[in-house]
Amino acid sequence: MTLSSGPLPKGNPASIALTDYNNAMTQLDNAFPLDTPDIKDNSVSAVKLKSDSVETAKIKDLNVTEPKTADTILAVRHIQSILGNKALFFDDFLGTILDDAWTIEFDPGTSYLLSASCLWLTAPAGYKMLKATWNTRYPSPMNYSKPQFLARVSRGHLNYRSDTIGLWHDLSNFLFFSAGDSIGATPNWVAQCCKGGALINTDLGVPITITPQDLKIVVESATSVKFYIDGVLKYTETNGGAIPYTETFEPYIFLGSRPEGTRDLRIDYVILTMDRGPY
Repeated sequence: MTLSSGPLPKGNPASIALTDYNNAMTQLDNAFPLDTPDIKDNSVSAVKLKSDSVETAKIKDLNVTEPKTADTILAVRHIQSILGNKALFFDDFLGTILDDAWTIEFDPGTSYLLSASCLWLTAPAGYKMLKATWNTRYPSPMNYSKPQFLARVSRGHLNYRSDTIGLWHDLSNFLFFSAGDSIGATPNWVAQCCKGGALINTDLGVPITITPQDLKIVVESATSVKFYIDGVLKYTETNGGAIPYTETFEPYIFLGSRPEGTRDLRIDYVILTMDRGPY
């Protein structure tokens, strides 16, 4: 028997259409039996399940014209947002041994360690540097939809230092958050966009802090890169001449000190995601 789609024709309960439909449903039920909870007192005038047969979530105000579940149920839109972004790279620095896929370049006397689920970089007084790059190149932004770089950073001192974190290809192609001070003042974060050596620096007007800050770079297109601090958009670079859109890239972290004292940088996590793709 072939069943047509669409609503069941209206008519007498004994009509041929309704009889055929019920017969077809019975055949399907027999062919594919399902385990279902018992119906209380076999009455279906209302849905009355046995109390121990099933756990259900309350529907807020009994209104189902829009999806509104109880507060303890994760919103569908939130689930979609989680599934929509695919992680290319993720490190939350758990444990005590740094993943050997990180490449560490350093001056004598500098050090790094994993502690309290963080990566700690330390550079002693002097012109010392410590750099960490992930030694896997990821495809260029043009092959992905909106690559996003995220990191959480903090530090113990605010002046006489140099901090840089973001996406790196080489000395002539990168997208960075950078901050540096040589006069004893707390520096602001600067957005750095560089393509083929053509560099644009933009002061974001937000100082570095001792408490953690969330940094995010979103590559939207060949002419749009967005810089966020603590979830707030601070700047959009639209000069395609400074956006390395066709280059491969990798996560990059840099700490530099000055003669005035030892400096440290704490990284809670580094994440690289894309919306979808590659195509």
